[in-house]
Amino acid sequence: MFQAVVGDDCVEGAIGERKPGGIGLREIGGRRGGEVKISADGDKFSYARIETPRPRSKIEDALAGPEAFQDFVHATFLTEARATLEIVKSGRSNFGARHFIPSALQPAAREIYYRLFRFILRQRFWWADLFDRTQIKPPVPPAILRYRVSELLSVDRFLQIGEACADLIQQCVDDMDFDFANAQRVLDFGCGCGRTFRWLLPKYSGEFHGVDVDTEAIDWCNQHLHPGHFLACAPDPPLPYPADYFDVVYCFSVFTHLNESMQDAWLTELNRILKPGGVLLLTIFSKHAREGLDAEGQSTLQAAGFLHRRTKKLKGLVPEWYQTTLHLPEYMIHRLAAWFENTRYFEVPGGMQDVIAARKT
Repeated sequence: MFQAVVGDDCVEGAIGERKPGGIGLREIGGRRGGEVKISADGDKFSYARIETPRPRSKIEDALAGPEAFQDFVHATFLTEARATLEIVKSGRSNFGARHFIPSALQPAAREIYYRLFRFILRQRFWWADLFDRTQIKPPVPPAILRYRVSELLSVDRFLQIGEACADLIQQCVDDMDFDFANAQRVLDFGCGCGRTFRWLLPKYSGEFHGVDVDTEAIDWCNQHLHPGHFLACAPDPPLPYPADYFDVVYCFSVFTHLNESMQDAWLTELNRILKPGGVLLLTIFSKHAREGLDAEGQSTLQAAGFLHRRTKKLKGLVPEWYQTTLHLPEYMIHRLAAWFENTRYFEVPGGMQDVIAARKT
């Protein structure tokens, strides 16, 4: 059945009797901050969160706001959905040059703009690396690798968000009645340049693995993040691991880029390599991200629960299949039910992505 969990409290009465093994809605932050209402209709559910003022947690401070979980493919997509030429990035009005370009010329103008955008972006990477004087161990990855995971060049924010994501992972796994400290093997699926990995590795004695399609990021991780185990993988399954191998698999900002067939193929594969009783964590774009959709996108998402859109703006910087995907929470929760049990939804207040957790049967 269904249960709603806020902080350390279980909200009763919204749907009647509490029953184990249901779908939970959990607020990250450790303190009760609002009321959650759950309504059930057969095997479907809906929820509404009513926020009340309260102190912000360390996790919220780091992950709230558009830049925390917002990757640059998503930022591009939302900006285009608002019909601008990225003028909003400079804080100016989004009534942009596009409104003065004839419709027949807009495709060519867009391509010219995209090329210019990519050129300027590469110059920013070069300058950021030239003037980076950060002296920490392990070192900070190059600007282009940092940008691929967060659309940020700031070293401080890269580190702050990575640490908060690590704390969030630990909290969510523990809330699934699995002690993260006891995990023998953990997989970061879509590890990038190790933004989260670097914070978990020195704290636990378990074996930590990372995979990603970004071979540059994997090469960097193998050189600098010891004693982690890193492998470059293909865009499609399988992974080179035996069945029932990992206690925990987490995937941050991965399913927010895959089309539906890739999504389902990878859910099947992650179920294969996860031990019985193991925990899967993945993220989807939050209501704050979904609010940026245009009317057509909102309509499609509400009807199908799933929306995948493509852009050519970052051609050459990311793979062709790596685009922007938005889900309704109930869509992904019911999708996971084919492979997993005890699925819970963890809301990150103010964040651009929320976390869904599930345990393998």
